[in-house]
Amino acid sequence: MEVAKKKRFKISRWIFLSLAVLTNTFLVLYSTLPREITIKWNNFFRNLFAQFINSITEKEVVPVPMTELEIKLSNEGTYKYNYIPGYEVDEIPLGSAKQVECTYLPLDTTDKSIQYYTEQNDIITLNQSGATVSVVGMKPGIATIHAKNTLSKLDVSCEVKVVETVEPKLFDISIASSEIPIGSQQTIGIDINGGNLGHDELINFRYYDTRKLTYASSVENVCSVDEYGIIYPHSIGDSTITVSNSSGCTKTIEVSVTDGSAVEPYSDLSIFGSSYCYDNDMIKDQSSPHNNHYQLGVKDGDIELNPEDFIWESSNELLAKVDKRGVLRGFRKSVIDDEFVTITAASKLTGQSVTYEIVVKEQLPEQLYYWITNGEKTTWNPVEFTACVGDNLVLNVSYSPNISKKDIVAKISNESLVECTNQGSSLNLVVKDTGSCLITITSVINPELHKTISFSFLKAGAISTNDLDDVGLSVRKVVGHASLFAIAELFTFVALFMFLYKKKLWLPIVISLGVELLVASVSELVQYFTPNRHGSFTDILINMSGAVFITLIVLAIHFIRRLIIKKKKMRNNN
Repeated sequence: MEVAKKKRFKISRWIFLSLAVLTNTFLVLYSTLPREITIKWNNFFRNLFAQFINSITEKEVVPVPMTELEIKLSNEGTYKYNYIPGYEVDEIPLGSAKQVECTYLPLDTTDKSIQYYTEQNDIITLNQSGATVSVVGMKPGIATIHAKNTLSKLDVSCEVKVVETVEPKLFDISIASSEIPIGSQQTIGIDINGGNLGHDELINFRYYDTRKLTYASSVENVCSVDEYGIIYPHSIGDSTITVSNSSGCTKTIEVSVTDGSAVEPYSDLSIFGSSYCYDNDMIKDQSSPHNNHYQLGVKDGDIELNPEDFIWESSNELLAKVDKRGVLRGFRKSVIDDEFVTITAASKLTGQSVTYEIVVKEQLPEQLYYWITNGEKTTWNPVEFTACVGDNLVLNVSYSPNISKKDIVAKISNESLVECTNQGSSLNLVVKDTGSCLITITSVINPELHKTISFSFLKAGAISTNDLDDVGLSVRKVVGHASLFAIAELFTFVALFMFLYKKKLWLPIVISLGVELLVASVSELVQYFTPNRHGSFTDILINMSGAVFITLIVLAIHFIRRLIIKKKKMRNNN
């Protein structure tokens, strides 16, 4: 009998030693796994735990329909950037854009998605991004913008008038110097709505056609002024320059012509630079560099000239524009393939001009990025995403390079789980049932760009979608760290105790905890060399807390067992 017990004891300690080696080896190898794999494991256990909690705390999800919906064009009090001075609220000058202001009630409506459309696509173009849309005037006329909400079946509309650009109603004028030497010239600057802008820069903004202003000189033989606001001196003397509009608003400025020498004309003017640009309206990005901006220059023979010494114009500003510094920007691709836009540069000094032809091409995005918002929380580029029934998610996209045509199409593997509304460059998703599905988003303008996201939908309960990250962190730290090290410490301590049972108890305790400390340190160190992972001293402490905790439990069991045995012996002796 004793021989059999000894044999089982020897086998048991080798079994526990093997288990100790395997678990500690696993802990080290686990730290070498890519972050993507560890996240999948973490999400699996996290969702399993959340699904269990929500199944016992399930709450009823009652859809809240939208009861009121209203849209109108932006005004000065809401979207100042899109507000265009000199026009009525419902007017858009040709080639310019305004934003649509949308309001709805109640604010906690379940499906907040708004879809915009128009039947007059030749008059206006709608660029939708989420629940907002910009309206671009393409041809003079009246168009109707519709906005609808699918769940509530609301469909409302507002009218917009596309009009020709008009002259500025209020303006101020200025020049660099009131003294103009003969042989030089000065350009009048137009100050509108607080912005000190020159004539051709205002044209670039499309908000005003300053060529409709009237320029006049009180003494023509002293100096003259052309339709672009350029003052040309002729003889020494004084003159008053007057700028007026048809509404009777006039501004004057006094100039003095002084002695000077005439400027020699250029002998061989030419424009150089890009012969094309893309159909991306970059007006809003004038203050920052972008790859859709192309610098044009002028040279006389081999000598490069200052582009700001020339007046730049485009033959079709609905396709492409060029500002006063010779920066070319595309706006819309021509309907006719390879239709040329003629760029003209006229010298402010000599009056000589030169032309250059460019083509507006369609800009294709090269990369697609996306992010998902749920309430106030945003998650960027997730491969997997978990939500609860009743959640209202918005999946947004952006591109590089940035383009105006951001529309996407979506393919859902299981449409019974989610209500999807396409909002141009985003999807509004209302979760209807539990389960899993794949959603693939594809760029309309470049179908080669697409992304697939795996969605998991859980029951609604005590753990909401926004709580999942905190739950996942707890699961990962408790299950993935502390619990695994507790198991490893258990096997290591028992194996050492069985091999060193004749030694003091503190010896296997110290050695086993030392082994786990070494394993914890090595596993965190390895993570420094693992892609997208990093080690943490805090994680070492969490790992060791599990090991210390199980050691204390084993010691408590050991001392309780000894106490019970001791009491039995005392009773037997009595």
